[in-house]
Amino acid sequence: MASPGQAPGSIATRFQPGHSGNPGGRRVTLCGLIRRATKDGRELVDFHLAVLRDPQHPLRERLTAAAWLADRGFGKSLERLEVSSPGEHVFPVEPFDYAAAVAPLAPGSVGDRLPPG
Repeated sequence: MASPGQAPGSIATRFQPGHSGNPGGRRVTLCGLIRRATKDGRELVDFHLAVLRDPQHPLRERLTAAAWLADRGFGKSLERLEVSSPGEHVFPVEPFDYAAAVAPLAPGSVGDRLPPG
């Protein structure tokens, strides 16, 4: 049976024009909750800055706050390791970049557009 506004004999589609296919919206994730609760992280930054600048806090706490801010503001520095063998060959070992390794697997990446097989 055809819906109102549909031609008789046509197949009704699941999604109608002008209606959201996801009326409930996106699912709220833990990251989303934290962003909302901390004004997109601004309160976290303000807290760590307050600890860093307050001489009443122990030096250890101030240094931890400084490291937290630097890691998130500028990124953590990479470590370079060298492994030597008994034959005095030196093999540089680079840290594994997990994010770069899985990036091609992300939805919408080049990997999604490749033909199967």
